[in-house]
Amino acid sequence: MGFFQDLNLLLKKEFYFKNKIFICGFFEFKNSIEFNSKDTICFGFRKKISVNTEVVGSVYSVTTGSHSILASSLFQKLNQTILVVSENNTSAEFLFREALSFLPSNDLIYLPGQEVLPYEYMRYPSEMKRERIKAIAKILSGEPVLIFTSVSGFLKTLPPIQTMQGRAIVLKKGKEIDLESLLIQLIDLGYKRVQVCETFGEFSLKGGILDIFSSYSTEPVRIDLFGEEIESIRTFDPDSQRSMTDLDQAVLLPADEYILSEEQKKEYQNFLKSSDSSLHLPEIPEGNYGIYYEELIPLVRENHGILSYFSEPPILIFPSANSVKERLFHLEKEYLSLFEKRSREVLCAPPEKLLSFGEEFKVLSESIGLSFVGLPPRNENDLVSLLKEAPSFKGKIREVREKISELRAKGGWKIVLTSSFEAQTKRLQGLFEKEGVILLNEDSTEPLPFHLGNHKSDTFLVLSELRNGFILENQKILILSENDIFGREYKRKTRFKKQNSKALQSFIDLKEGDYVVHIHHGVGKFLKIERTSAGGKERDFLKLEYSGGDSLFVPLDQISLVQRYIGGTESPRLDSLGKSTWKKRKTVFKKRSKPWRKI
Repeated sequence: MGFFQDLNLLLKKEFYFKNKIFICGFFEFKNSIEFNSKDTICFGFRKKISVNTEVVGSVYSVTTGSHSILASSLFQKLNQTILVVSENNTSAEFLFREALSFLPSNDLIYLPGQEVLPYEYMRYPSEMKRERIKAIAKILSGEPVLIFTSVSGFLKTLPPIQTMQGRAIVLKKGKEIDLESLLIQLIDLGYKRVQVCETFGEFSLKGGILDIFSSYSTEPVRIDLFGEEIESIRTFDPDSQRSMTDLDQAVLLPADEYILSEEQKKEYQNFLKSSDSSLHLPEIPEGNYGIYYEELIPLVRENHGILSYFSEPPILIFPSANSVKERLFHLEKEYLSLFEKRSREVLCAPPEKLLSFGEEFKVLSESIGLSFVGLPPRNENDLVSLLKEAPSFKGKIREVREKISELRAKGGWKIVLTSSFEAQTKRLQGLFEKEGVILLNEDSTEPLPFHLGNHKSDTFLVLSELRNGFILENQKILILSENDIFGREYKRKTRFKKQNSKALQSFIDLKEGDYVVHIHHGVGKFLKIERTSAGGKERDFLKLEYSGGDSLFVPLDQISLVQRYIGGTESPRLDSLGKSTWKKRKTVFKKRSKPWRKI
């Protein structure tokens, strides 16, 4: 198991979680004792609860850089599903990325939540949908897994378990399929048919070639059919459309956790038709065409909490229980206050339909799980982390070299330097070439579990996204991250594209007469929402007025191309459609200020 196996951490200490022996070299008790319901590590619960109540309490003297390895260690030893709940998506994703250095990626999942203001009729980002579907599928498989999530991800309600369970489609090379039936299934699973398959949730069919972008793999898959038989399955590059890797099978997960049955779609449509016309209402979709807003679906379908999806109660870990509680109560207040205000203006689902204020809320508010605490132990019976904080060198490379020499003189120590991106890895390799540093996982461009093995060298370098290192003195291991060495954190890749804060997210942001800026056409004036026939279907459009009385119709699904006007005058000059004035002004703006960023 990579790092853990190499460190030979087994049988170093043993202690008990409510009559269950747990062995790991990262923790210790001052005295070897067995805890019961009266001790600090375990609490008794009168009511049955859907989380593991055997592994609860606090671990003291936990450094911030050791959260991911402690969670990974616990998962490896217990082989049970663990939920690590952080205050927000950023913290959860950081821990997930760090854990990739300790456990195989198949044992890890990241479950993000929606962290924007509710009641704005926003569509959830496709990347977030993709991560959530992968996480939900893994949870439903019943296999032990280490899950990193946020307060919003944990509280977000989900469709009934039967809606998602058993919905995956497995296609195998050499097997025959009913193509027409498969296409219908894909649409039922939330996939959209397009001319060219380029993004998650799309599929295309050209002759005997079926392209599908599922969340199961990083790249989309290409199914080559010979009649009804699957002749080959390959991944392909969505940009170049070139085939890449041969596969024996493809697993197609639902494209959306909000897939609706035909009856539910009709119920959704009828609900909008019968809603209070004095409220701002979204466009009414027709069948598989149009938008079914995630925030409104719970009005026609009962959702449930995430704990209902687990076949066995998961263990919960809180890297910062106080931060989780603070975010929890803030989220509750935010949803309740916004619902009270917005429900007078727009159609809204009550907060309890969007977030689970039942058992999930109770579990977080009472910190029912294992909490990591940075403070020293209160008494000799407290559980204590053996991992110590790594030294910080603030760019003083000579001092790092001296530290390596010092540990070598003591004998038996192993030093691991980590870097989060390839260029920095090469830089560190050059800086410590004389120290005989060995690069681990040298062919990898993503973090992988690293093995110290039986190398004669005692100094290693590995690609890893650890933000801070640590010291394990009883095993003579020192881990130094790039932040420990250089004294600053380097910007890491984000999984979700940030949205421009000035971009309009919903038509309810606009009032008649507001000045706006279209990214391609410049300054215009918002007139109204107008229902117009386009492509044989009626759709709702933003109607914008430009110079000379010209009108521009913007589909609601392209509203992110429009920004509210912010300038030095309340009545700006309108741009002209079809002329180059706006293009010239953008060019001047780019030279004088920061580059224009596409939404």
